[in-house]
Amino acid sequence: MSRRTHGKITTVKNQDGTLSKVKKLGSEFYYKTLFSGSPIDSQKRLYSFFRNVPNEIKNYEGGTNPLPNNFGKVALLYFGITGPNMGAIAINEGTVGVIDAIERIRNSATVTVKTGGDVNHVEALRNILEPMPILFRTTDVGAAANGSIRPPIQTAPRKVHSAWIKRSDALVVPFESPLPVKTSESLEVELAIADGVTIPNSADGYYLVAYLGVEAFFSTGKAER
Repeated sequence: MSRRTHGKITTVKNQDGTLSKVKKLGSEFYYKTLFSGSPIDSQKRLYSFFRNVPNEIKNYEGGTNPLPNNFGKVALLYFGITGPNMGAIAINEGTVGVIDAIERIRNSATVTVKTGGDVNHVEALRNILEPMPILFRTTDVGAAANGSIRPPIQTAPRKVHSAWIKRSDALVVPFESPLPVKTSESLEVELAIADGVTIPNSADGYYLVAYLGVEAFFSTGKAER
């Protein structure tokens, strides 16, 4: 674990009346990535993350908020997709519909970040979740002969379009000024699917995973506004 500090330049008055600039060190902290995974359900329109909800897969402790020691700062946010039980996404002719279901969620959902009930950031999911590839499916012509093998489904990667930067092969929202979260404040990350979009059940049981990059403070430190 690497301890870090943020410094602030302040002006102080010397004994002779002159002014000098000095660097004042803040509280020590370390970086940690928190995740919260929620299973996809085609009947749901709203998903909550980092809330200790049923069937959630997570790496954070409970409390008023998910940050270590229940205070710190949120530096970035992004999303990912995994297969059932947080496993691989395996696509074949029988499961190719998973891609369509995930892409519908990606294109229609909005993510909202709140602290203490106040909205701090609203983001289109497509800006912080990698796009699914374009699929080229084979078509059977005539009856298949014994021992024949269907050609594999072909894919082509899609270009990422986002208002934000790409870091470590993941689209993220990097908060220019990390978002402070106090001990008494809740931290909510919600994903809402737009009205009018039907989500097929082919991706049910796959996981939407929210990731938060945080500045985690030690128990003797404190988050300052």
